Amino acid sequence: MALVLLRVHVSVMSELEARYLALLRLLLAAGGKSLDLSAVLESVCAAVGLDGCALLNAPFDSEPVAIAGQEEAQATLRDQAQSLWQNLSRDHVESAFLQLKVEGVPHSLFAYPLWSGDDVSGCVLGLAHGRRNLAVEEDFLLALVTALAAATGGQIAPGAGELREAIEQARRSAILETAIAVNHEVNNPLTAVLGNTQLLLLQAEGLDEKTKKRLLDIEKSALRIKDVTQKLLKNRPFRTTEYPGGLRMLDLSGSEDDES
Repeated sequence: MALVLLRVHVSVMSELEARYLALLRLLLAAGGKSLDLSAVLESVCAAVGLDGCALLNAPFDSEPVAIAGQEEAQATLRDQAQSLWQNLSRDHVESAFLQLKVEGVPHSLFAYPLWSGDDVSGCVLGLAHGRRNLAVEEDFLLALVTALAAATGGQIAPGAGELREAIEQARRSAILETAIAVNHEVNNPLTAVLGNTQLLLLQAEGLDEKTKKRLLDIEKSALRIKDVTQKLLKNRPFRTTEYPGGLRMLDLSGSEDDES
């Protein structure tokens, strides 16, 4: 087994996630403030598909403040807690993960420390099947933030189905925000490229065939870029496909009303 400590760019974690993780740190210090944090974690595990997850207070040598999931997963989280704390408290990192086997099956254990100044005051742990998947960790943080926001707001903690819907809605919102930014930054220069290329094609009598072909290739590529930005703006549910590094990317070619 090998523990890998990561220095994560601030942009990986949204301001909302950071805010509620800071609130979670305070809740852990206060013993949960009568919230059933284990019930919250059960919903989060079910929504994201984790084997188990836990919330711990430093120095992690006592029973977790809250823990959920399969019995084997809970045992693994307890077993690794002390080792994780020793490593997390040594370097100021934003996340860590551990590749290990649970009953012979490869798993990935990830940890997000809860910092209080220069000290680790708590930790959020998750255990998932297979190799590390950053997309699963992002979904976990979003589901945890959503459930925690409801619980601290005096609402009934959302169930797994509601959390999955919240994750999907967040993805749609992210797609729309990205689409608006892409259209703003890309469409103006793209219009110039496409317009000038088509103007040259209208005056192509004096051009050799090789140059005409290159202009047609430019026009085709520019139209493809325009088509992608328009698909993004439609903001409908998209399928995703696996991308190296445990990430997912949008499968725009597989959109339902793709005319190609």
